[in-house]
Amino acid sequence: MKRTLFIASTISLLFALNACDTDLAEPKPTPDPEKSATITIRTNPATPDAYEHKFVLEVKDDETVLSLLQRAGKENNIVVSITSGYVSAIDGLAQFDRGETSGWIGAVNGEALTVGADKTKIEAGDTIEWLYSYDWGTDWGYGWD
Repeated sequence: MKRTLFIASTISLLFALNACDTDLAEPKPTPDPEKSATITIRTNPATPDAYEHKFVLEVKDDETVLSLLQRAGKENNIVVSITSGYVSAIDGLAQFDRGETSGWIGAVNGEALTVGADKTKIEAGDTIEWLYSYDWGTDWGYGWD
């Protein structure tokens, strides 16, 4: 009985130690800043569920705002939902979740997207933002007449 208990305890300890050992995971390579773009996903900081995610990713050939968002999501376990080419939800927060004028807006280098995210090419050095707006982008300083 003591031997069985000792073996069970030892196995449990080994599993626990293995689960805590972060040295086993290979570290992500650091992107080259001269070949990278920064992408930020955030909600309004004045809201109770505010958050911000910021990632630096190397830009691939023919990279678009949408492809970079999808890659950032995939590499960081953030679900990105696309409906007819429109970013309808990020990280579980969807269009209309916070009212009839709420949804995600994209911007590149401080300029709101005026064409589809899948058609907007990006280059190294660009800053891409995905912002959850409560009022067609006006709460972020963007707006369309």
